[in-house]
Amino acid sequence: MMRKALQKTLLGIVLAVMVTVANAMTLSQAVEKVRRETGGKVLSAQTKVQKDREVHLIKVLTQDGRVRTVRVPGNPVKPRKRPRG
Repeated sequence: MMRKALQKTLLGIVLAVMVTVANAMTLSQAVEKVRRETGGKVLSAQTKVQKDREVHLIKVLTQDGRVRTVRVPGNPVKPRKRPRG
């Protein structure tokens, strides 16, 4: 009984990680997605690292004349090895 519960929990964790990785995208993919979804003009785009993930910040001029900044999840960031010294 416990073994089945553990298997279900582990399966849930694996699926959650797979969905997160599948949703991650590059900056150019994020720009295209925002342009398509808003129908606006992309004014700027940059990637920042927050905690252990990239976040793409896309500034777009919408069709109604407003400027919006859209946040799109990026790829996970691998921790850097620090030089010993």
